[in-house]
Amino acid sequence: MIFVGSTLGAYIPTLWGASWLSPASLFGSTIGGIASIYLVYKTT
Repeated sequence: MIFVGSTLGAYIPTLWGASWLSPASLFGSTIGGIASIYLVYKTT
């Protein structure tokens, strides 16, 4: 589940032309990972 959240978070900045390794993508990946951990914790 964490993989899905971090991948989606990293992909979102590419929609406006940023690369996969841009700071926005790394930030999005971190936020996506944290959000997925939170969702898993709340649903179990």
